[in-house]
Amino acid sequence: NDLQWNPMEPMNFCVANEDYKAYLFDMRKLDQPIKLYDGHASAVMSLSWSPTGREFVTGSYDRTIRIFPMNDGKAREIYHTKRMQRVFCVNYTADNKYIISGSDDSNLRLWKARASEKLGQLTTREEASQRYRSTLIKRHE
Repeated sequence: NDLQWNPMEPMNFCVANEDYKAYLFDMRKLDQPIKLYDGHASAVMSLSWSPTGREFVTGSYDRTIRIFPMNDGKAREIYHTKRMQRVFCVNYTADNKYIISGSDDSNLRLWKARASEKLGQLTTREEASQRYRSTLIKRHE
């Protein structure tokens, strides 16, 4: 249904498929996919790489949008609303902060690329908490 080249690794491309999955291929070895990404309950209609090339977003007939890290076959984030119908297109913004989706209900929706990330002005306490959280994450990777 869709094919997109990785912006940072031009030999890799990802394919959205009718079998509810997305596949990552290396142009140099087309006999089998490098990675399989599953989790959708219906056909994957659209995908888009993040500007960093480290993850991509998919939109599906199952009315969900999923963000997959390139190195993991499971979704990092799953977005849906009760009113959203089948998703036909998804795309990252150039600043890598938002995802835009278009669905069968004739609506465009704007999603945060990281659901837990607070947007806007942070207080001093929130900044300190965010720094501490990121150091913990780096320490336990």
